[in-house]
Amino acid sequence: MVVTTLKGLVYALNGKTGKLLWSYNTQKQIRSGIRAYDSMLYIQTTLDTLYAFSLKDGSLLWQFTSKNVLGGLTIYSTPTPYISHGIIFTGFSNGAAVALDARTGKLIWEKKPTVLRQLQDMVASPAGNHDAVVFGSYDNGVSCLNKHDGTMVWERNDLKRPLGLYSTGNAVYVTRSTGELYRLDLRTGDTIWKASLGKQVNLFTPYKVNNLLIVGVAEGHNKGIVVLDPDDGTMLQRLSIVSGISAGPVIAGNKIYVVSNGGFLYGYKISTIQHRKVFHQLNPLRG
Repeated sequence: MVVTTLKGLVYALNGKTGKLLWSYNTQKQIRSGIRAYDSMLYIQTTLDTLYAFSLKDGSLLWQFTSKNVLGGLTIYSTPTPYISHGIIFTGFSNGAAVALDARTGKLIWEKKPTVLRQLQDMVASPAGNHDAVVFGSYDNGVSCLNKHDGTMVWERNDLKRPLGLYSTGNAVYVTRSTGELYRLDLRTGDTIWKASLGKQVNLFTPYKVNNLLIVGVAEGHNKGIVVLDPDDGTMLQRLSIVSGISAGPVIAGNKIYVVSNGGFLYGYKISTIQHRKVFHQLNPLRG
């Protein structure tokens, strides 16, 4: 088990006993999630540095830093890297998207924004399929790049302030801080459907499980967990949490776990959700 702190500390613990196995101090804030791949651990800090550690003993294997050469302001948010077939994809506060060799940290390609904007941070964690990878920038919106050489496949500058990206097959789901949830065609970037879950409510990264689309809503009328039909955006169920939630839901097997702002841990069975009666329908807006 590995945990991180806002002060830049990384701790590896024995999951059964809690015994400390190793630790490392990056001396930089950590706000991203953790990725593990082939006995290696990857963590990105708020100061544009991606670290690769040995899971076994915590030794630093390599680090990659992207300098904010374009200037501008930053938002204090960091994406969690995406790993596929030995390549790690991530983005930085200068709006750059990169692909690195996961074993060595060698740069494979880098794509920088063509237009300088004030808040161009890569804020959403990348997602993709076997051909393409999608990135989310605060002011530049959502862009899809060729996985192998970084060339642009499509770009949606209208989808500013993305919070979460999730891809499956030829679909990519995008949540925004404005409270909107989109399903896009991953091949073209076209909108398949769009649903609004409130105004300025902050939506977490959605997940598709058992042909259900599950998304955490931080605030507003729908705060808690919302379950939608992934094909048309129809709301199937709302699992309300009065105090709101502080992070997106975690899905493990057939269960969903989420922590509320009140400090409570909630758990739901997905099989139960799937067969409950529909009590509210949200008519998706077509884009």
